[in-house]
Amino acid sequence: MRSSLAVRSFSVNDLKEMEPHTELPPNAVIHFGKPNVFGWTALHDNEIVGVAGIVKLWRGVGEAWFMLSKKGAKMPYRVANCADQMFDEVMVGQNLPRILPSVTSLVPKAVRFARWIGFEPEGIMKKYGEKGEDFFRMARVR
Repeated sequence: MRSSLAVRSFSVNDLKEMEPHTELPPNAVIHFGKPNVFGWTALHDNEIVGVAGIVKLWRGVGEAWFMLSKKGAKMPYRVANCADQMFDEVMVGQNLPRILPSVTSLVPKAVRFARWIGFEPEGIMKKYGEKGEDFFRMARVR
């Protein structure tokens, strides 16, 4: 029997503990410790498999973020199922009818993962990334 994923509140230290599957932009970390950030950490056998959350932008709208560890990338369906449930809970609990992530075009699996958890593409943000890469704007609306 496969063990389920455990979930705890996100801490910025979780980023230091995990071995990320993809690179996180260096300036993104400064936003994670703010009071308008709701985040969680998923664990499998006490090892971090992913972190995710929402930065509340204004009433009814949040910027979603998520990142898998290398171990989490080997179990994407289980992590996606967990993230889907957590995003549902936060959208309802924080009264956020719309959440939207910016997903890099350089990692096709990230786009597929976002679609698995209910985000739909809305457009391309040209040269949005720090290195000039394109990002997809996606959204989940309830």
